Amino acid sequence: MNGKPSTLEAEGRLTFPHGWFWPIAIVSLFGVIGVFAFADPTLSIQKKQEMLRGALAWRAIEVLLLCLFTHRLWKRLQDGETEATPGKAVGFLFIPIFNFYWIFRVWAGYATALNKFFDRHDIPLRASKGIAVTFTITWLLGRLLDWTPAGPLLALVGWIMEMVFVAHTGKLTSKLVGLTAPAAGMKKCPFCAEWVRVEALLCRYCRCSFAAAEGEQQLAEANLSVAAVPYRAEAAQVEMDGPEWKGNARDRE
Repeated sequence: MNGKPSTLEAEGRLTFPHGWFWPIAIVSLFGVIGVFAFADPTLSIQKKQEMLRGALAWRAIEVLLLCLFTHRLWKRLQDGETEATPGKAVGFLFIPIFNFYWIFRVWAGYATALNKFFDRHDIPLRASKGIAVTFTITWLLGRLLDWTPAGPLLALVGWIMEMVFVAHTGKLTSKLVGLTAPAAGMKKCPFCAEWVRVEALLCRYCRCSFAAAEGEQQLAEANLSVAAVPYRAEAAQVEMDGPEWKGNARDRE
């Protein structure tokens, strides 16, 4: 920190991100209820199969919401210095086996990436690494052991930590909306509006060429200049024909 006021402090803060918290909380809670119902020894096999299908459906919706939430989290950190792009953060979660490692990068490691972002932009906030790591571990264990005797307890603990993680990271990340000033040496892509380094020839997000954009802009300016020539000539003629033209005065002298 260098003591200077941050853009965040100058432009204000947003409120708690209810839009993400409640859908994830409700959907994941239905999944937890399904796990508890499946563990009920009084239910018949047929009833347990129905509960299992319902719980799996709710778990699938939960994963979809978490992927969208993860994409939003990492999108807020794109200032040219962040290691993972939003697409990479979410896309690698669908690679079999590798995704067991990757969730520790995008969820447990998000607190570290967020704190680095805060340091780069002199924002006096800190994300809790403990919350991020605990959530990642309990979520993974819960999904692996949902249908075991320990499933109900892990599902409940995992749900609690999931809500804490979403509330904590969502609240901190929502404050980055007010941070509009890019880092030094950055420029905005004219095609996708993302910030990239000034030396970049291609946008790292949409892969569009900056040279092509500059060429189109120069061509548009040239066409505008050519179109303005007849109007300048007409204005000059009006001035020459007018009574205030100094040339007439010199001719009369």
